[in-house]
Amino acid sequence: MKYRKKPVVIEVEAIQWTGKNHEDIIEFLDLRPDVLEVRFRSGILYIVKEKELLVTQPGLFIVWENGNTDRCFADDFEREFEKLI
Repeated sequence: MKYRKKPVVIEVEAIQWTGKNHEDIIEFLDLRPDVLEVRFRSGILYIVKEKELLVTQPGLFIVWENGNTDRCFADDFEREFEKLI
């Protein structure tokens, strides 16, 4: 017999960096314990973590998953995630 592995459902929180939504980004990242500092410069978002610096250009998504903040290209995000209603 053949079987198909059931898909794993993982809920994530995310926000897209538009280059203009500074306050929304700060509010979203303020609750993340792995984020030490958030900086904005010339339309680029810098997320300072303990052992990593995430450089995020407008259009990328900031994703909170399993206790970790990361970034994701918009086309990858739209292919991998769907909005919960």
